[in-house]
Amino acid sequence: MDKKIMRLLFRFMVAFFIVIFGMGFFSESVKPFLLPNVNVAAIGNMGIKRMTKQKGRIEPLAMESLTCLKTLEVIEVAAKKGTRVEIGDPLVRVRQRANSEDQGSNELILAQIESLKNQLRELNLQVSQGDHLVDQAWRDWLAEDEKSGVIQGLYELGMIGKQEWYDWKIQDDELKSLWAQALLTQKNRQEWNQEESLMIQETIQDLTEKLMEMEERCAIEIDEDGWIHSAVTGIVMEAAEINSQVQAMDPIMKIADVRDYQSVKLVTEISLTDYQWVGDSLLVHIRTPYGLLKTYTDNIYQTDHGTVVFESIFNKAFADDIRLGQSYDTIIERQQRYLGTVTIPKSLISAPSGFTDRGTGTVKIIRQEHGILGDEFFIQEVGIRMVLVGDERVITLPLQGFVVLNADNLESGTKVYINQ
Repeated sequence: MDKKIMRLLFRFMVAFFIVIFGMGFFSESVKPFLLPNVNVAAIGNMGIKRMTKQKGRIEPLAMESLTCLKTLEVIEVAAKKGTRVEIGDPLVRVRQRANSEDQGSNELILAQIESLKNQLRELNLQVSQGDHLVDQAWRDWLAEDEKSGVIQGLYELGMIGKQEWYDWKIQDDELKSLWAQALLTQKNRQEWNQEESLMIQETIQDLTEKLMEMEERCAIEIDEDGWIHSAVTGIVMEAAEINSQVQAMDPIMKIADVRDYQSVKLVTEISLTDYQWVGDSLLVHIRTPYGLLKTYTDNIYQTDHGTVVFESIFNKAFADDIRLGQSYDTIIERQQRYLGTVTIPKSLISAPSGFTDRGTGTVKIIRQEHGILGDEFFIQEVGIRMVLVGDERVITLPLQGFVVLNADNLESGTKVYINQ
């Protein structure tokens, strides 16, 4: 009897170890298929935070030439009146906030420009018809205050550059000089001679063309999203210069699509075991002599040799900070925060995927599902929209449930609402 019991116990132990070994082998085989949905039911609403320190290497983006990295820390900023940018690279478009003050200001400028154009037409008509030199229209034009105020206003609003302002003043001074010379040398004859008339008409034509260019610059169009399109051109402000002014800026103008064409790509490789902890919601830091630079993972894929590779695009780099081909200590962090409402300043709003120029973007959220084993949370990227509510810019989220807004990349001050 004892031998039978011993035999049964031995067989049971062998079978038990075989089952345990098989389960472990099977779980490793199916792990890559189960990884995208990370079960954090046991953690609850406190979130998880685990850092995995690895080595990453910097690689250039395809079709990019990286020779000198400039400081470029602002993806999207609010800018004050007078901020002037080129339409092109790296500041692509300027969109003016559609509020009554800005709209009225533009309409006033357009009306003033039209008034100046009418004065020039009247002067040109008088000169071509040989009217008297001391006509009231000339006295009106020579009155400095209103005319100079209009042109100066255009300059202060960023509609014309300093050189254009100077060119206008030179042309205007030339017109006054021609008029004064004609008045001085032709005291006995109160009408223009042919040479003077042609010179005056040419100068008036130049001034009229300049006014028409300014008028075109001020032309505005309000789109369906409530932005005023304004084709402002001028000098390109360096990002560092913009950054130094952000705190003092009024949120009446928005610079969209700041593109750093000298971006770099960080490639980091970690084990499947670490990936099980890190999951899809990733914040990648790169340690530099100046501190940590951070970005969100752009692309994730599994290799044939049992590792996971993360590709992260860095648009924020200091001049002597990142070098191609070098390896850096990187920290991959998964940090989930379940937020109902969070607040960000209206002057600067960013999200992991950034906003487009129409105020849309994406964020990572946690979708909660009730399962057999308890509550499960699944990471999902959803579209969001930035809208204007009264005086505040807010982000609306279309889904119910807990929200992971990667709050490290959102600044305190802006209200984020969840549509229930």
